[in-house]
Amino acid sequence: LLVSISTIVVSLLVWLKSKLPAVDSKTQELVKHLAMYDYNNEERDSKEMHELRNENYLEMVENYYSLTTDLFHIIWGPHFSMGVLFPVENGEWQSYRACQQMYQCYLALSLGANENSVIGDFGCGVGGPTRCIAQFTGAKIKAVNISRYHLGLMEKYNKEANIDHRIELIRSDYHATPIESNSLDGVYMCESLGHSPDYKMLCR
Repeated sequence: LLVSISTIVVSLLVWLKSKLPAVDSKTQELVKHLAMYDYNNEERDSKEMHELRNENYLEMVENYYSLTTDLFHIIWGPHFSMGVLFPVENGEWQSYRACQQMYQCYLALSLGANENSVIGDFGCGVGGPTRCIAQFTGAKIKAVNISRYHLGLMEKYNKEANIDHRIELIRSDYHATPIESNSLDGVYMCESLGHSPDYKMLCR
């Protein structure tokens, strides 16, 4: 049933694209994104289409976030990372936002980050964790992202938080950044590792 619905949706979007090519760019992006999957043939999708997605992973990632960022903002705000839920006094629970901040501060403490550190945020999203860690530690952060849309939003949010002087925005594939070797005191990734088609290349 889900496959049939997906097929209908894709067919409808393809038709809309041909009828309204200049009206809805998001529809065109969605059609292009869904074309990287074969919902009717699991074997082909897991082999041939999987290889195609890996070959085009940069475009896939940028297109994915162009389509989903506004929705993510509605659900999570500017922090697209998870949190760890802990009980607090009187049997109550922390807010989800507090859980996110605890998780992000834990990352910073794990790296030993302080005001003398330069650390990398690879796959920084719109910078929710980046700003939290920069404010918590005083560290300078090189924030790497392939998404133009994300970096545009992040620049705005950094200035609003008066933290832009501590955060350098870098549009790059995080597998091959222009950052000099051995110039960072540490690197963290908040759920962005899943977009990598080659973990070994990323860890070199």
